[in-house]
Amino acid sequence: AAVCRAESVVAAGDAHPLDQRVAAKDLGAIFVATQTDVLACSASLPSALEPYQFDNKTAYPQLLTARVGSTVHAGAVGQPISQVRYFASGADSGQLAVVSKYGLAHVYSVDAAGATQLRWQTPPSSARGEDGWAGIALSSEQPTHGVVARQYTRSLEFFDAGRSITTARLSHSPTAVTFLPTPGQSLLAVAEGRQLSLWDIARAPTCVNRVNVGLETLLCVAGNSNVIALSGTERTVYLLDNRKLRPVGSLRSALKYEVSWLELSRSSNACVSGSGFDSEISVAGWATGGAKPAAGVHFRGDARWAGLTMLPQTDDVIGLTTAGSLYVATAFGAAAPTAPEGKRAGSPVARVAKKQRDLDDD
Repeated sequence: AAVCRAESVVAAGDAHPLDQRVAAKDLGAIFVATQTDVLACSASLPSALEPYQFDNKTAYPQLLTARVGSTVHAGAVGQPISQVRYFASGADSGQLAVVSKYGLAHVYSVDAAGATQLRWQTPPSSARGEDGWAGIALSSEQPTHGVVARQYTRSLEFFDAGRSITTARLSHSPTAVTFLPTPGQSLLAVAEGRQLSLWDIARAPTCVNRVNVGLETLLCVAGNSNVIALSGTERTVYLLDNRKLRPVGSLRSALKYEVSWLELSRSSNACVSGSGFDSEISVAGWATGGAKPAAGVHFRGDARWAGLTMLPQTDDVIGLTTAGSLYVATAFGAAAPTAPEGKRAGSPVARVAKKQRDLDDD
């Protein structure tokens, strides 16, 4: 893995630890957010990439050439951005979603050249009340379907091309929302409190499952065709089977501070963790059946993270810090060895599951 950095790309010092201020289709189409606007950016890697020495505290990233282009999204005054995300819908195209802290969402199409065009937006009447964290997710099975989660109102609002379908009330304030890659099914995963809830929106949005995960508040969720990964203030990454929602692995003490961003490696059983409360990002193979996790690979930026994202179909990670620096870590998701399997008896996963049952009984 190689790490490159470009300084003073955009002002992001006002970012909240749960904000996501960066999204990307590829290195030629990176989208960075200020307080109210989203700017198009492109980056060029050095001609000769050198492996980064993660175990060397004095190692310095290589120089990254970054160019800031036009304004993709000009937000209204008083609508600070909470999250910007890119959702791939083809090999070279996708959708860019922007949501404000009041829940006002805009969705843009992104073509192969990185050009954007507004497809739909939610009505201003949907953005009421006080500000707070808001998240957005778009369905890969039905590209016009999206959902906006709002922490302040404890709600999920479902949209079809900007038209509100229904609103669902949650038991706890949501902190993360994403669609799981389940072919033929639009299954939404929501982190709320210390619970994971799954919603089927194929017909009418319905909660089909709910399970307690961990002992503290969840802040992020990610998934692939096999597992769902969750973490938060406990700093332990939990891996659940995405069919039966049973624990299949764990990664304890993934970071020094709360884990606010997660992504699963595309090439191995590894999980990439990042924290908006700190400047740390790490990757490690998760433990299964009570085995001791393999040593992870850690890296720190020049300031706390204002946003992190992984490029589609790759293990390349892009990060934006509150100092305005843009980082590109190539093949970072494949930089750590996979942990070996172990016996299930007495495993950390089993012990945590028992604690969860004891808390539920109380």
